[in-house]
Amino acid sequence: MLEEDPAVTAFCGRPCFIHAEGKRNLVDFWVRYFDRQELVILFDSASELSVRPDAALDNAGLTVRSVQSSEIAASRTWIVNWQRMHNTTARPSA
Repeated sequence: MLEEDPAVTAFCGRPCFIHAEGKRNLVDFWVRYFDRQELVILFDSASELSVRPDAALDNAGLTVRSVQSSEIAASRTWIVNWQRMHNTTARPSA
């Protein structure tokens, strides 16, 4: 979904860990938009707490966005269709 968002100018997968609320969290994506940067953390379970940004992240101008698995599931059909189109166009014709 990041690849298709026209506001995204760059992104990187699994760029770092952050410590928040006493836990070490792997950041799934760093994303740069035209007007901001954010760190995105994907959660497999709705029972996991959302991560609140530390003061250092606030001072760096980064926001932390947590994405629950339910949000990903809601976009699953779109993602599968996009992957199918991408795989079809990536293959050389016979």
